[in-house]
Amino acid sequence: MGKKQTPQEWKKHIEAQKQGAQTRVDYCRNHGLALSSFDYWSAKIRKQQNEVTEKLVRIGAVEEPSGKDEHCSLILHIGSGYRLEIPSPVNQDDVKRVLDILQAL
Repeated sequence: MGKKQTPQEWKKHIEAQKQGAQTRVDYCRNHGLALSSFDYWSAKIRKQQNEVTEKLVRIGAVEEPSGKDEHCSLILHIGSGYRLEIPSPVNQDDVKRVLDILQAL
């Protein structure tokens, strides 16, 4: 097929395919990539991202607000006992950054 791709190039291809409308098969065909290599690198990159995720640490419990007049926060229950709270007022840019990070995982 084409030239040998670096890990960084594979990551770019995988992200481009996810963002686009093409299937893996069509993307590989259009870019001269072997589907088996694409799948290999997808799995390898996903495993690396999971290893990074496993290094995150729990930072402790957050007490529930006791008063009715307190502002609301954005609270995300991420699983495995993790909870992320973004205090009020919630900034849209902060929420987008958090969601981008979670989607990348």
